[in-house]
Amino acid sequence: MAKKYEYIYVEDDGGGLYLYVLDADDNVLAGIHNLEYANTGEWRNVRDALNADALATVSEWEGQMGPDNDYGVDLPATWADVDARAEELVCIDGTLYPDRMGRAAQRYFGVENDTYYTIPQALQVASEQGITISPRTLRYAAKHGLIQGAEKIGRDWFLPKWSLQEYLLDRPKPGRKTNY
Repeated sequence: MAKKYEYIYVEDDGGGLYLYVLDADDNVLAGIHNLEYANTGEWRNVRDALNADALATVSEWEGQMGPDNDYGVDLPATWADVDARAEELVCIDGTLYPDRMGRAAQRYFGVENDTYYTIPQALQVASEQGITISPRTLRYAAKHGLIQGAEKIGRDWFLPKWSLQEYLLDRPKPGRKTNY
């Protein structure tokens, strides 16, 4: 079953952070503004609900955009209207783009762009969390894009701190995969 809605986060040049829910035809169904004031790392608390049903989740939040709100913030009609506002796209359906993020988005998503681990450091972090993982698995994940933002410089991999944590929490479990 295909997802009914897509959600995107955009950040404007003034540090404002917005969330929009789009339908399959790129029409904006809902929007939230002032997310720059949310708690640090708040996205980790809401991402599962957004992935399950973005429209239902967002409809319960404060900061609604549109004609019925008290904030005077208009809801764009389509993705083209959002894009025309010259806002920077920082997340689509849970895929983060940290290189596009300003300080508000970094704070909301809990991203620290300047903190990297090498493979041995990442193994130590995983071990401290009680997670057993091999260096080969980490290199494979970095090479195949499973750890977002991983960079290979020379022969060494550098894994962003935030992305490594995401991977360790949500990584595919080892072993044979069967569908019953």
